[in-house]
Amino acid sequence: MAQPDEQRFERLHREHYDRLAAYLLRRADREVAEEVLARTFEIAWRRFAQMPEEPLPWLIGVARNVLSSMRRSQGRRDALIERIASGGLPSAEDHADLLARRELVAAALAALSDAQREVLLLIAWEGLSQKEAATVIGCSAAALRVRLHRARRRLHHALAELQADEACARPEGERGALSPRISTSMPMEEST
Repeated sequence: MAQPDEQRFERLHREHYDRLAAYLLRRADREVAEEVLARTFEIAWRRFAQMPEEPLPWLIGVARNVLSSMRRSQGRRDALIERIASGGLPSAEDHADLLARRELVAAALAALSDAQREVLLLIAWEGLSQKEAATVIGCSAAALRVRLHRARRRLHHALAELQADEACARPEGERGALSPRISTSMPMEEST
């Protein structure tokens, strides 16, 4: 961006930051609002040449879209954790057990490498086929199947380790109780 454009952008930022922040704080908590605000001004920076003459409505529209996208992503993340956590478990469990399983699955996903987590999330969370996920990652379908197998195996081991750690941390009288089994199965796809 040329120097005059930088100065115009800085002026735009100064003039609209507070109103845009107030808009977002009415719709989200502080942490989310700050992230959405940063992404909104990042988009405004990239698309500064296409900025309308009256930028505030456009900025609010961008912020609204970014916030919606973040919420959809969080919903998909929660649904994936829920789906992994709920496999093979009794339906009459209490809310505390459900939250504990969700935390366990989230911790197991966090224990995976970025590449392993990515392949699992593309298949289970984004609902892509193995062929589509291979295209996204930039590898062959055969290579993706190997990566997916390894990622599933690593997730299974991470869950087992976390469940074992959890069992050891329980008080003496509760150690005989079984931990809920968490399924690592995901939809399989026929090879083509």
